[in-house]
Amino acid sequence: MTLSIVSGVAAARRRGTAVDRGLSTAAYIALSLPTFLTGMLLSYFLFFKLSTYGLYWFPSSGYVPFAESPFEWARHLLLPWLTLTIAEIGLFQRVVRGSVLEALSADYIRTARAKGVSENAVYYRHALKSALNPVITLGGLELAVIMGGAIVTETVFGLDGVGRLAINSALEGDFPVVIGTTIFAAAVFVLCNLVVDVVTRLRDPAAR
Repeated sequence: MTLSIVSGVAAARRRGTAVDRGLSTAAYIALSLPTFLTGMLLSYFLFFKLSTYGLYWFPSSGYVPFAESPFEWARHLLLPWLTLTIAEIGLFQRVVRGSVLEALSADYIRTARAKGVSENAVYYRHALKSALNPVITLGGLELAVIMGGAIVTETVFGLDGVGRLAINSALEGDFPVVIGTTIFAAAVFVLCNLVVDVVTRLRDPAAR
């Protein structure tokens, strides 16, 4: 999320320049890659290619419990995390860019500039504050996409999670487990959207 915000503001601030075009191209590429392809590419370059040089920084599969070793836990989950977040970074970057550009046309932005407020403050303190509302809303909606991508990611990296449990249960015809995982996913989705609504109303009184 932080990378999406920084790159989105940078693209809006340099609209029409090479920086904007480069960031937009990277965002579109990230958006166009399917989750399974992103996972395989990361596994190939960050595990198989590095392992040929004797560097085993990023395991391609397996899981280590957090209580056993927090460092190994994070190391084994880094590639799955990157797989899930790459496409979301591209999407949120485009939303932040558009929202910041829209906020820049507001009267309070022109007033801030007329008062001599620095450009950094204009973008990061004033424009970004308004631009975060659609980002927060999109975050709740994208949860369903992330959960769908997690099913593929768990399969690619050999992780035992709710998504893989749902797939195995469906293949084996264990319908009570399939129904349970579906209800769990729906409950998490509804809860996250409720939190998003509450946060949006607290941040923006006009939304109440």
